[in-house]
Amino acid sequence: MSNKLCVVICSHQRQSLLRKTLDYLNQAQRPLLELQICVVANACSDGTQQMLEQYHQDHSGSIKLIWLDEPKAGKSIALNRALAHLPDWHIALVDDDHRVDSQYLMQVERALLIWPQADLICGRIVPDWDGSEPNWVHLKSDYAIYPLPIPDYSLGAKPLVLASQHRLPGGGNLVLRQGLFGKVGGFAEDLGPTGHNLCGGEDGEFVSRVMAHQGIIQYTPEIVQFHYVDPERLRLIYLLTKAFQRSCSVVMLSSPLSSPIPKYLWRKLLSYLFHIIFSLHWPKTRFYMMRCAAVAGEMCGYYRQRRE
Repeated sequence: MSNKLCVVICSHQRQSLLRKTLDYLNQAQRPLLELQICVVANACSDGTQQMLEQYHQDHSGSIKLIWLDEPKAGKSIALNRALAHLPDWHIALVDDDHRVDSQYLMQVERALLIWPQADLICGRIVPDWDGSEPNWVHLKSDYAIYPLPIPDYSLGAKPLVLASQHRLPGGGNLVLRQGLFGKVGGFAEDLGPTGHNLCGGEDGEFVSRVMAHQGIIQYTPEIVQFHYVDPERLRLIYLLTKAFQRSCSVVMLSSPLSSPIPKYLWRKLLSYLFHIIFSLHWPKTRFYMMRCAAVAGEMCGYYRQRRE
């Protein structure tokens, strides 16, 4: 097994959050593995490159930092650039708006050692709530908003090997064993966010491709990252846009090519509109607005797939 671990962070226009993420990583307990951090500055014009160069110079006792400048916008493009640059390393993916806990690096090393058969390892992603968020994000009523616009991934407190019935992880907390990139290929560059738009799907497509290659995906709840809660993500317009784009991406990934828009989607759309018009209860109205946006996204996915 390779004894080298590289934490890869792709960042676009988030200099201040990125710096905090680097600080959290350097505050974490360090494993015995050879360790480094690789940051890809993806189409950044906010001084990220200068911050990284200064960080590299000023933190001589910190984890070794290398950084790459990728001018072409696209998270998948940035990820593939980093992975191609690190063929002999295990790769731990951390988003630029994440906080790792103090045992994160130790738990990654432990997982690589005790599950040598695992091609891909995933951990938990927990919203980093600070008490300023609105109460509705914690409600468990019939009209609760789900999934939340803040990544939240957990399959419980016990390790398990993922199967087809399990919810697939996102890309924010994955560990790629050395050689996986060469075996299954990289991230789909026609999917995923470009800049800070809400497109996604590149991580789900990659994880699905690992499973299609009979790869073993190990869920390890001890590997924890906390996702920054941006107040903008809790605004209604963000919720609706995210629901639309998420559903569009899912359909484009999973439905057969050139499938027509199913008739049942039109019925669902009309039903949800009826609830919106005649509801006198705001949580119910918001819930069905989300459902409307999601159905519209599904329909858009079928339309775009046929057109493209």
